[in-house]
Amino acid sequence: MIFLISHTLEPSPESPGFRMITIFGDNMKAEKLLEKCEDAYCIRDFESLLKLNDEVLGIDPQNPVAISYRSISQCFLNQPRKALETLKAAADIHPRNYYHKNIAAMAYYDLKEYEKSLECCNEGLRIKDFDWLYENKIKALLKLDRFEKAMECYEKAPLNVEMIDLLIDAEKYSLALDYCLEDGFYDFEEVIDQIKEKNTTEIGEYYLSWIYKIKSKSDTEVCPQCGGKLIPIVWGFPSDELLEMSERDEVFWEDAAFLQMLQTTIAKAVKANFTWDIWGLI
Repeated sequence: MIFLISHTLEPSPESPGFRMITIFGDNMKAEKLLEKCEDAYCIRDFESLLKLNDEVLGIDPQNPVAISYRSISQCFLNQPRKALETLKAAADIHPRNYYHKNIAAMAYYDLKEYEKSLECCNEGLRIKDFDWLYENKIKALLKLDRFEKAMECYEKAPLNVEMIDLLIDAEKYSLALDYCLEDGFYDFEEVIDQIKEKNTTEIGEYYLSWIYKIKSKSDTEVCPQCGGKLIPIVWGFPSDELLEMSERDEVFWEDAAFLQMLQTTIAKAVKANFTWDIWGLI
C-alpha cells in the first residue's frame, strides 16, 4: 500500500474542505472520489456524500478533506453529535485545521451549546481569519445575547454577508426589525418577508401582534418601535388651530410636496414612518 501524500491549500467557496494533490495507485481513486464528493456537496446530496466519504476514508483514514465532508454532512443531516465524534477522532492528527474548527462550531451551535461554539470559532480564528468562522462567531454571540460584542465583531470582520441576515439566521427577529428601522438602509417589508420564511410564529410579539391590533388608522395608538403615541401628519396651509395642535404634539405638520398626499402616521419621538393604503401597513 502506498500512503497518501498531500498538502492543503485555501478552501474554495464551493467546497467544505481543502484541495489535495495525490499520487499513485489507490490515491488516484481517492482523488476521483473526492471530485464526486464535491459534486454531491454542491447539490446538497449529503446522504450520497457520506457514502462516498466511507470509500475515501477506507483508502486514507486520515484524509482531512474527507473528514471535513463527513462532519459537515452529519451537521446538515441533523447529526451534530456524530459530527463532533468525527472531528474529535481527527483532532490529534489535524490540530490546526481551522475548517474543522468551523464545522465543530456549527455542530455545537446546532446543539444549542453556544459557549462551546464561540470557543471553537475563537480557536479557529487564532489559526486563520476565515469568513465562515466570523459568521458563526457572530451568531453564537447573538444567541448569547451579546449584541454589542456581535456588532463589534461584525464591523471588524472581512464579511460579505449583511448583519440583518445574521440576525435573522440567529432567530433574533425583534433585533433584526430594530436594526432595520434604525439603520434605514434595509427595506422593512423585505425584512419581514425574510423572517416569515424562517418562522412566522416568532415574529408575533414585535410585528404580527401589532398588526393584528390595526383595524384602521384611527384605532392605531402606539408605535411598535418606541411605544410612543402615534399622531397624524397633516399637510397643506395650516390653520391657527392646526398650528396650535402641532405645538402640543397632537399633530405633525409638514409641507404637502414633502408628504405627497400620503395617508401616514408618525411616532414623533423616533420619527418612524408607516404608510397606509387599502391593504393596511406597507
